[in-house]
Amino acid sequence: MTLFAPLTRSVAIVVVGLVASACGPASTGRTRESLVLPEARALQVVREACDDAGVASGEAFAAQFSVEGSDRDVQVDLRVGTPGEAPRFGVEWVSDDDRVRGDVFPPPPPNQLRIVVARSGAQVLVLDAEAYRYEESRQRIQAGAAGATDVDARLRRDLRDFLVYAGLR
Repeated sequence: MTLFAPLTRSVAIVVVGLVASACGPASTGRTRESLVLPEARALQVVREACDDAGVASGEAFAAQFSVEGSDRDVQVDLRVGTPGEAPRFGVEWVSDDDRVRGDVFPPPPPNQLRIVVARSGAQVLVLDAEAYRYEESRQRIQAGAAGATDVDARLRRDLRDFLVYAGLR
């Protein structure tokens, strides 16, 4: 019996190691293959959400921001609110292209919206494209990952929250 004790212990260690490695870290529902909502689609969803809320949305506008201690001129993607007057509210979709150009705001904390104030006083909702990733795989979606419809719905909800904050709805 003592002859098999070291062998039994070795087998037990291997089995425990295999089980532990099979568990792995908790899944976030995101994979490297997940896709980022394209900017054109995101801005279309934002415009539709504004229309649904009865709030005007318009063209992009230039604004200056203090970002991480330096002033930056940013072309805000969408004006929100009363047309014809100086922009008071806007929406900026931060994409990979914006990051390359340096038009970047720090990412918001998880599950929170980031609103930045331009030097002109305009309040701008900053939506980071990385926060709006989705899966195309039906298997991953059925396992709980966000699909394109889920991301559209979350973007609409985030815009509605901003409109309420801004007093536009």
